[in-house]
Amino acid sequence: MKRIPLLLLFLLYFASSFGQHAENIRKVTSAMLKARDQKDYEAYTTYFYPTEIKYRGGKAQWIKALKNDDRESAMIRLERRKQSLGKVSKVYKAGKELHCIIEWNLKGKNSSSHWNFLAISGDQGKSWKFIMTAGKTPNEVWAMVPKFNQGLTWVDYNE
Repeated sequence: MKRIPLLLLFLLYFASSFGQHAENIRKVTSAMLKARDQKDYEAYTTYFYPTEIKYRGGKAQWIKALKNDDRESAMIRLERRKQSLGKVSKVYKAGKELHCIIEWNLKGKNSSSHWNFLAISGDQGKSWKFIMTAGKTPNEVWAMVPKFNQGLTWVDYNE
C-alpha cells in the first residue's frame, strides 16, 4: 500500500519529463527552421547530427548546396511552401541517447508533404540534434545512429 503513492509519483515524473522533452524539441526545431528561412546556413547546419552532416558531404559542401538551391528556386520562382511542426512522438532510450520523431509539414498551393526529423539527444534531453528522414529509407536513417530503438517508426509522404 505504501508503494502506490511512490509509484504514482514516479509515473507523474516521467509524464512531465516527456512534456518537457516535447516542448524543448519543438522549440529547438522551430529555431532550426527559422535559421533556414533567414538563410543563416551556418546556424542551420549546427542543429544537425554529425552523421547527417557527413551524409550531406560535410558542412561546407552542404552550405554550398543550400545556397545553390536557394538561387535556383529564386530563378524559377518556385513557390514558397508554408511549413508547420506536427506532433512529437514518444521519446525512446537508445543506448546513451534519447530518440524521437517530430513531424514537419509543408503545404504549397497544389501540393503537400509530410516529412519527419529524428531528434537525438546525447545529454538526456538538454540539447537536440536532428536527422532529416526526407529522401532516406528507415534503414539509411538507422545506419546513421550508433544504436537505434526499433520501437521508433515514422511515415513520410508527398501528395
